[in-house]
Amino acid sequence: MKQLLFTLSLLLFINIGQAQDFLYKKDGTTISCKIREVKVDIIRFKRTDIKHSPVFEVKKEDIYKIQYKSGVIDILDPVYKVKMDTMGGKISSGEIEMVYVEGGTFIMGCTSEQSDCDNDEKPQHQVTLNSFYIGKYEMTQEQWKEVMGHNPSWFKNCESCPVESVTWNEIQKFIQKLNAKTGKNYRLPSEAEWEYAARGGKHSQGFKYSGSSRIDIIAWYDENSSSKTHSVGQKSPNELGIFDMTGNVWELCSDIYGPYSSDPLINPQGSMKGSKHVYRGGSWYNLESQCHISNRSDGNTFYYLNSDHGFRLALSK
Repeated sequence: MKQLLFTLSLLLFINIGQAQDFLYKKDGTTISCKIREVKVDIIRFKRTDIKHSPVFEVKKEDIYKIQYKSGVIDILDPVYKVKMDTMGGKISSGEIEMVYVEGGTFIMGCTSEQSDCDNDEKPQHQVTLNSFYIGKYEMTQEQWKEVMGHNPSWFKNCESCPVESVTWNEIQKFIQKLNAKTGKNYRLPSEAEWEYAARGGKHSQGFKYSGSSRIDIIAWYDENSSSKTHSVGQKSPNELGIFDMTGNVWELCSDIYGPYSSDPLINPQGSMKGSKHVYRGGSWYNLESQCHISNRSDGNTFYYLNSDHGFRLALSK
């Protein structure tokens, strides 16, 4: 059953008993909706952009910081995210939040601000990408368990921590099951997509790490991780609002690991031969010098298990 993620920006004051406009934002587009009914414990509303829209329902207890004052709902924080079933208007759990990355052209590899480059990050080269979506967070143990029924991670008792210790084949099985469950076509990002998103896409400010040139602001790494993974989304995001692209766990890409070319490329998919896939981003285990955006790692992912290796998902536009 198709599911949608709405980011609701509600008016600060909604009069009870009257149909009032409010807005939701999806992929940068703002669409008007109307409140249909407000009771003590629930709010019901319809989308105005869908003919015969179902009535969606939000429980008062699920709305962040809501107060009732003299017959008026005062929403102290007007931004609230829900994932709804379009047939029944139910709020669902286990959502995978995706960030839209507008396509463009960038310089991939060892650019001047990276400074600690290894040879496999050279030569820098021009890459052009189509628009795509990428996970706002690394895939968590909870999300893996919901699909696969078990938790393979070395670091247990932290369902909001990234899932790790999974092989390429296990990840492909996870994606297949997830796609069958959701009706979508999730996949791993290409290495070029990963780096473009980590740099902030068209909003890049030229940071050394993903979101800052100060690693402690945006990453869990050797000096602050206490030798373990941490819940996703605890550090500051990058320019696109994506979390943990530096540190926490290395992130698997779809590419087979291989040397760079100086030739300009369009939507590159990596080497055509080899037995190792690319990991990007560094981890809780790595030194600061190993966590800059352009840094690359490789592993035989068909049997490779490591507690500092995980992944995030992508979607084609």
